[in-house]
Amino acid sequence: MVSTIFGTKPPNGVTPIRDERVRGRLGELFLKARLGWREEGRRAERVRNSRELWEAECKAHEDAGRDLDAKLDRLRRRLEGWQDWWIVRRLSATRS
Repeated sequence: MVSTIFGTKPPNGVTPIRDERVRGRLGELFLKARLGWREEGRRAERVRNSRELWEAECKAHEDAGRDLDAKLDRLRRRLEGWQDWWIVRRLSATRS
């Protein structure tokens, strides 16, 4: 699809897009999606500045850290439950 948008030879079996207006609009859509562009007035510019990107990345890392901590806590509780079950089983086997 991208090759037909930018006018290069499409892969075998793919019909190229010949309407220039359609190709132009699809190219804009592609660039907006890939580069994070948006329209403001008559010019396109980046959605975020470097400060906002930095803050977003920091928040993403913090969220990932919290998610990992929660997963590790769940795993710890599961292992503690398994350990308790194993101890009870061993004690009941030695008493029999």
